[in-house]
Amino acid sequence: MIELVDGAIYSIEEENLSQEMLEELCASGHENDVICVIGEDGNKIYINAEDIKKERIDERCYAVAGENVFLQLRSNPHIDGAVPILDPEGNPIAMAKYCISSYRHNYDCDIQRIDTSVFDLYECVCLCGVNEFSVLLYQQCFHNYKGKIALFGKDWKAMLPYLGKGPKNTDVFVTTDGPEWEQELKNKKIMSLGAFTSNVAEYLKRCKMGLFSYDEIMTLVYYFTQHQIVSENSNRKVFVIDVCCGGLGLVAMVNGFEIPCAYLAAKGYIPIINIVSAVGSIYSDGPGDDIWCKFFRQPSGICRDDLKDVGDVTISPLTPVSNPGRWLMQQMTGCGAMNLLNPELFNDRLLEHIDGYRKRILQEPEKTLGVLIRGTDYVAVQPKGHSVQATPEQVIEKIKELPKEEWNFENIFVATEDAEALRKMQSAFGDKVKYVDQKRFVSQKGEYLSEQREKDTWKPGEGWKYGADYLCAMVLLSECRFFLASGRCSGVGLVEKLAEDRHSQSYVFDLGVY
Repeated sequence: MIELVDGAIYSIEEENLSQEMLEELCASGHENDVICVIGEDGNKIYINAEDIKKERIDERCYAVAGENVFLQLRSNPHIDGAVPILDPEGNPIAMAKYCISSYRHNYDCDIQRIDTSVFDLYECVCLCGVNEFSVLLYQQCFHNYKGKIALFGKDWKAMLPYLGKGPKNTDVFVTTDGPEWEQELKNKKIMSLGAFTSNVAEYLKRCKMGLFSYDEIMTLVYYFTQHQIVSENSNRKVFVIDVCCGGLGLVAMVNGFEIPCAYLAAKGYIPIINIVSAVGSIYSDGPGDDIWCKFFRQPSGICRDDLKDVGDVTISPLTPVSNPGRWLMQQMTGCGAMNLLNPELFNDRLLEHIDGYRKRILQEPEKTLGVLIRGTDYVAVQPKGHSVQATPEQVIEKIKELPKEEWNFENIFVATEDAEALRKMQSAFGDKVKYVDQKRFVSQKGEYLSEQREKDTWKPGEGWKYGADYLCAMVLLSECRFFLASGRCSGVGLVEKLAEDRHSQSYVFDLGVY
């Protein structure tokens, strides 16, 4: 996303420009500043810190204010540093810069299919700050909105004259004053859009307060805009979900599709999951590899032959729908969530893999304690808002303390991706320990598994085996009579869902959150 930033412009005659000045611009604290070099002929060249570092000084480091100024800036080669926005007379009115965001807008989309129903949940929408996404929403999404629009921030008044007519029939209120804004919108149900970061533990509280990030809302509003009519003779609508989810674990990835699939079904679409854009996923076996179909069947039961009778195809944005986005989907439609980790959706290859291990290492599930130890990147990175995990030593101590009359197990099935955790369990309990022969890691502090994979040599097919082994371990854990876990995580949720009432005793460590 391109945002407006606070920065200074230092004007200097070309003959007075020195290397020392250029070096000073690269110093800390000047990241958003620009030097304006004025030539003998009066022409101006703007230079930002990134230009100096990358030796690419030229005359293109600016954009002219207008309705499509952010589209101009998207293709500007200088936008990784500060770029001045000039009025038609050449006077600077703002500074813009690219900032990392999860959603990347596709300007080649069908804006007639923008879905603004999320705004109808609120009496007022507040667009905080001027940026690429707030301007797109202002220009395209409120022409039929019955509520009030509040434009909050100091840059709106400078930019509005150049952004076109805006909403046709909507009351627009522009302010930089907090108390004035609060008085104007008093007692109204407000959606406020700004720069809110994702926090797993706190997102629901933020949702109920009406606070959402631009990334979250853009994903929903433009969800149906990548669209094509295939046949005029069919009213069957297919929606293909393909998102960039390279860093997600398999369970977290699948959980992220359960509400969107139900939402799409509620809107009359047939959801098809086809994950080929998960670049860097630990489960991928190469470019174009469909991570979904290698493990699962389609939730709708649709097959390739059924696609011949489809009239309408829509493709999802590459950004996964966030937790707040999924919450909003349910508010809009009242949809539930599809159970996509139901073994009935496992494909034949995965079912055979699980059954093979079941016959070898879980012959007596009624006499087995299933132990899930979440380690590796989860413990090394300690993601904010996620449950603190017990150490292998704490897990071992707890197992030894379990009362024999209630926990009368003879075998221990251990599920962990952490090589050290498995070694310690074997050292403590010897031959009682059973496990799936899966790839395991010893991770460094602050390092994700996807980063480990980049350092390792993975052979074709190991992505499938890694995912299949993980799902196999979760299924076998659910079939054990006894269950113990190092802390809450997506794996525990899956095991509990699969187990239903099979666990006669279970214990999950509760040590707070990171």
